[in-house]
Amino acid sequence: MNGAPTERLPVSQWSVARRWVQHAAGLFGELCASSPGKVVLHGDLHHDNVLQATREPWLAIDPHGVVGDPGYETGALLYNPWPERREAELLAVVPARIEQLAAGLTMPLERVVAWGFVKAVLSAVWTCQSGTMPDTRALNVAELLWPRLPLKPGLPPSSAAMQHSVAY
Repeated sequence: MNGAPTERLPVSQWSVARRWVQHAAGLFGELCASSPGKVVLHGDLHHDNVLQATREPWLAIDPHGVVGDPGYETGALLYNPWPERREAELLAVVPARIEQLAAGLTMPLERVVAWGFVKAVLSAVWTCQSGTMPDTRALNVAELLWPRLPLKPGLPPSSAAMQHSVAY
């Protein structure tokens, strides 16, 4: 496992760059181990699971009821709503959204970036496992966040090699 741009982790007929999956898995462990505390999480918080309601202005539906790091839920907010839309304007709001989430949750920017990368890669893997090509904004977000991540030994120093990292 040398992290070469052509090395991929197959999860169906589609694949995701092995080094992204490995790095996301390592970050997940580090983020959980260094969590400032554990809270009850929705577990699947995204735009389709938040509804406008009458008893409360907004209700989160379909909770998975897990316990974990408060930053976990921030990841999906970086590539939702409409992850299938890949317009540059939608990707351009990601840095501001990271800052808003970090400020609103009093969480270090680096944790929001790391959770964003982890959840974006996880989304791509889930998409592959469902037999669908992972051609969504989640991959764009992962690529945007890649250079901002703490790198592990043996991983490439830049995202330039990532341009052709996902096989279709």
